[in-house]
Amino acid sequence: MLFQDGEHTGSGDSFVEAIRAASSIRNVKFVGINCTSPLYVTELLQRAVDANATLERFIIYPNGGETYDPESKRYAYNGDIEELGSINTS
Repeated sequence: MLFQDGEHTGSGDSFVEAIRAASSIRNVKFVGINCTSPLYVTELLQRAVDANATLERFIIYPNGGETYDPESKRYAYNGDIEELGSINTS
């Protein structure tokens, strides 16, 4: 899945609802967070933990943290991303 923020998928759906739906399917073991700003990864994973998702693992492949400038038609790194945070699973 890709995300527009720390709560909604790219199409505007609730991440928690998507995780609950995926968790209810017996053969789904993994969910991917992809093409998403690293700024949202910690919040998304914490939401999954808080929603009691029963998935075995998450596959995390965020983008590089760059933002697109439509005037220059280029991606630029804003320097805000240092590291991904930690998740409280207890």
